[in-house]
Amino acid sequence: MNENQKKIYSLEEDISSLPVGGKANNLSLMLRFGLPIPKGYVVISCSDSIDELQSELKDVLSDLSSKIMVRSSAIGEDGVDHSFAGQLDSFISNNNLNDVSDAITKCWASMTNLRSSVYSDYQNVKLSQMGVVLQDLVEPDYAGVYFTHSPQDSNKRLLEYVEGHAEKLVSGEVTPVTLEFSENLPETPFPIEQLFNLSLKVLDYYRTPQDIEWVSKDGKVSLVQSRPITFLKTKVYWSNTNVNENYPDEMSPFLFSIAKQSYYHYFRNIGLKLKIINDENPLTQSSLNNTVGLWGNKLYYNMSNIHTLLSMSPFSSLFKKSFDHFVGYQHSEAGSDNGSLKNKLITSLLLLTNYFKLPSRVSMIEDQVDSYCSRVNDLTKVNRIEFSHLYHKFLDIRFNRWVSASYADLYAMVTHGALGKLCTLIDAEKSSGIQNGLLQAIPNLISNKPIFEMYDINQEIEKSTHDKNVFSTNDPNDVLSQVTESLRDRINQFLVDWGYRCSGELTFLSKNYCEDPASFIKIIQTYRKTNPVDPRIKFQEKEEEQKNLVKKVAKDATHLDLKKSLLVKLLLKPLVKATCYSISCRERVRLKQAKLYYGVKQVLIQFAQILVEEKQIDNVNDIFFLQYNELSALLSGDQSTSLRLRDIIEMRKKGFGSHESYPSNFYTHMEDTTQKAHTTQVIHKDGVFKGLAACGGEIKNNIKILNDMHEIDKLNPGDILVTKQTDPGWICAFPIIGGLIVENGGMLSHGAIVAREFGIPAVVGIAGITELLVDGEMVHLNGDMGTVEVLNK
Repeated sequence: MNENQKKIYSLEEDISSLPVGGKANNLSLMLRFGLPIPKGYVVISCSDSIDELQSELKDVLSDLSSKIMVRSSAIGEDGVDHSFAGQLDSFISNNNLNDVSDAITKCWASMTNLRSSVYSDYQNVKLSQMGVVLQDLVEPDYAGVYFTHSPQDSNKRLLEYVEGHAEKLVSGEVTPVTLEFSENLPETPFPIEQLFNLSLKVLDYYRTPQDIEWVSKDGKVSLVQSRPITFLKTKVYWSNTNVNENYPDEMSPFLFSIAKQSYYHYFRNIGLKLKIINDENPLTQSSLNNTVGLWGNKLYYNMSNIHTLLSMSPFSSLFKKSFDHFVGYQHSEAGSDNGSLKNKLITSLLLLTNYFKLPSRVSMIEDQVDSYCSRVNDLTKVNRIEFSHLYHKFLDIRFNRWVSASYADLYAMVTHGALGKLCTLIDAEKSSGIQNGLLQAIPNLISNKPIFEMYDINQEIEKSTHDKNVFSTNDPNDVLSQVTESLRDRINQFLVDWGYRCSGELTFLSKNYCEDPASFIKIIQTYRKTNPVDPRIKFQEKEEEQKNLVKKVAKDATHLDLKKSLLVKLLLKPLVKATCYSISCRERVRLKQAKLYYGVKQVLIQFAQILVEEKQIDNVNDIFFLQYNELSALLSGDQSTSLRLRDIIEMRKKGFGSHESYPSNFYTHMEDTTQKAHTTQVIHKDGVFKGLAACGGEIKNNIKILNDMHEIDKLNPGDILVTKQTDPGWICAFPIIGGLIVENGGMLSHGAIVAREFGIPAVVGIAGITELLVDGEMVHLNGDMGTVEVLNK
């Protein structure tokens, strides 16, 4: 036959210039690229009748198997912008001339079927011509589709499969098995490693995300189609589970601008010091610039960007898992480390050497904050020059010097994660309970000191009949003026030392105990009703328990295999010691952070009073509606800011206090301009809720749901406290309660740490729990398993 009259071509030939459609072209390209494609041919698009193809069809059919797949391949389908997936017809045919001819005719007709016409109108694109592919039919054990980038989240992959032919998947006859995953390949009844490796070759060839159809027969995977993914949605995950502890309220524009820049430097400085990140990489800069965001005027971690940064570490799996436990994030997937041995050794060496510098770094930041606050306290009245010096000194400490403090966070996170991994080797099921027990009674934990001092204040009250009477009968606002001078001095000293540690201590717009002593007096009045015992005795008991547990765990490790037993004996004690010390350092720098923010707040308020006197702003709190760089510009005499000062403040005030709320954990689609938040239902079964086991032990009692520390007087001794988040201001409640349930927070949140010090059963990180439980109902709190069971429903 004359080549010019040829109507059917082998897929092994170059058919790129022929009118055969995208499907046939892709199959031909992949076959010639060396990918496993079933043998096949393509009938070119033509106006001839089927009768004129009979001679060529006979020759082709003699080269194909007894069952043939006859597939539409229209010109215009399988494009980047529109795929026509499932709109055109394909048929399984017996290998005989009549059946195959009939199937080809039906394929041609499908170009104008109702489905195709509706899709064409919707996409505003028309199909012009139709090629038809004839291929050996593989009778698969399994078949499905594999998305190299999940359409719902481009950071992941998506696999769907069914037993037998994929037509059952396309038609909706059966529900496929659907698996979305990132680094680790899931277990499947077919060789997914083959499919994964083939997908990498397809990606390498096409250089764009692909939707791949595949079949598996007798342990061998073949590809039957690949097309560009027409629409990708990139999921961005958000969480304020732990950051809510520092920023429980709506953030003023000034505070958010400080926080956003602080987190940029926080991750960048540590990443550079440990040689983890490449500062010149655009992906690095994009992630660093957006590690946090604002939703409903509240601060959220951008977990997607943070995970991207942590993935640059050769220990990405450990870092990501440790960070997630650190902040109480429970929605990520386990990953795998992909760093070279050389990079792992470099990072390990840097981690080790910098750990030994941790004491000096923590002392350094403590000295810098104390020196700064001393300068603030020495001021009688601030002027513009003094304010400019103090303000920019604050920015320098917070942005540039705070890397010294960041190491405390880093090592608390890494050592806690490493200890958790070791506890998993000991007993995977009880690892959380073991780890929590090992971390109670942390030596020199600064968070304990206010508790000790509060007890001592109560003891002094007990010594004086006059003071006892004043505390029992007087309004909190009047107590300080009526108690004895020695007690008043002691309470005032407490406020100097610890009064800036309270709920919302970093938010600027809320008052601390220094600014509102009556709120502290109210706490003491409630505390006295519980007949408190000396907390030092309790902590000594927990310290003894901790020492005994270390010995017991080391002894019990002998039942493990030799390798695991040696690891436990070698690493347990030093790792417990390192974790306790790192957590202690972290608590020290968090105290200084609160002190630093209170120091700059006093300076800001004084400068705001100058602006009020000059009639540039209406009240002192207006200053917190400027961003930090706008305030710098104002100090430098930049008229562009000063002339628009009132307009800027007024505009931002309108968006403040909107009361729009978002869940603790949710995701958005990067491509969605409406920024709709998507979340999942809290998983619970038969009234049992699951969270993170923060401190072991069990308790059955009534719950009290409190919104903030101002409601502490509602607590009765032994109540189980339920709240959205705890922060240092809640520490006064711990001597009263018998259990703790927290909606937000991680294993190293302030509430979790102090709960372990008191030995109070605690579960944290149960999203929406304050809305799902009813005040006063009885629950069974299991701090070993991380569960909360409602008993009276």
